[in-house]
Amino acid sequence: MLFLLECKTIGHSNTKPQQNQKKPYPSSQKLHRKAATFDVTSTLRVRSQPNTNSKVLFHLYPGRFVTELSKSNGWSYVEYEKGSYGYVSSQYLNYISSAVGTVATQSSSLNVRTGNSTSAPKIGSLPNGAHVPVIGQRGGWYLVLYNGDKSGFVSSDYLQVSGSVPNFSFETLASDQVLRGTPSSKGNNIQHLRKGALVVVFRRGDSWCYVSSPGLGHAGYMPSKSLRH
Repeated sequence: MLFLLECKTIGHSNTKPQQNQKKPYPSSQKLHRKAATFDVTSTLRVRSQPNTNSKVLFHLYPGRFVTELSKSNGWSYVEYEKGSYGYVSSQYLNYISSAVGTVATQSSSLNVRTGNSTSAPKIGSLPNGAHVPVIGQRGGWYLVLYNGDKSGFVSSDYLQVSGSVPNFSFETLASDQVLRGTPSSKGNNIQHLRKGALVVVFRRGDSWCYVSSPGLGHAGYMPSKSLRH
């Protein structure tokens, strides 16, 4: 599953990930994978073991994407960056999707792009047989989460999906905007996005929407009036 995290931190964590967590599964093995974000009011600690006494490996800021690999007794084992794994308290995860896609291509890899077009810039690739959370669908393309916390589009021709893909709307910005950590003009600045940028809308309110833009590893808030269908 994919998750988003919304926390109280005033900016991105500068903590360097500790690389003592070994990758637990071969990439070719199909696993429980859920996409999520943090939906809390403080930074979230990633720990080496599923308890509050274990070593803190990393601090995650609000809106950060993670991929949940397993869940037990109130703790989720997540990939929060490429090759970086740890445990977080499950109660703070906001699940976005439990749909999983399996790369099925005759070539060695599948390109990941910033938009739903072969002309969109390439931002990564997935090996044949890889399993990734699927966040949404636009035309003949799926929006997926890869490397734990990054989002991008892949062609639906080469991804076999199991589970129900969320029906989030895709919209564009009517003007330059700042993606913020809280629904306030005083919220911390996460990212500047240009007019015309494509965003996926996870939640919509009268004044603020909770969104992300393909290619980013996090979500945040923007004024609802700044979006257009």
